[in-house]
Amino acid sequence: MATEAIEQVPTAGDAAAPKAAGSRNLIMLAMAGVIAGSGVGLFGVGPVLAKHRSAPPPKVEEVKSAVVHALDNLVLNPAGSGGTRFLMVSAAFELKDAGAEQIMKDHEAEVRDRILALLGKKTVEELTDPAQREPIKKEVLAAVLPVFPKNTVLKVFFPQFVIQ
Repeated sequence: MATEAIEQVPTAGDAAAPKAAGSRNLIMLAMAGVIAGSGVGLFGVGPVLAKHRSAPPPKVEEVKSAVVHALDNLVLNPAGSGGTRFLMVSAAFELKDAGAEQIMKDHEAEVRDRILALLGKKTVEELTDPAQREPIKKEVLAAVLPVFPKNTVLKVFFPQFVIQ
């Protein structure tokens, strides 16, 4: 009897085993790289970037900001309306600083009276004309300026201007 060489043919299950072990090693190597990179970023690069970003901004000189003071619910009858129409307006004044706002609070009754006297002389046609809005603001500003020191009141706004 002769010894015959028996050829062994690998089966499909035997071929998958070496490939699976190789891909597992590749996944493990990738996971180790991600963990190492995260650690370097968290403990090495992160603190350096945080110090750079948290540096205080250069100091800018403080600028005193203007203050806005509103006088709400000024109600009056326009000239020539015979009491059948009314104007409800709110006037807001841009003031130089908090000191000017205190003056406004102290003289609020006088300022309201000056505005009501001025607007009460206007007709419904003058008050409803959009082209007259800016001239009316200038007139209101001129009417209240005598109450305040020079260059204290900067602008006048009408956040509410309703005619019925």
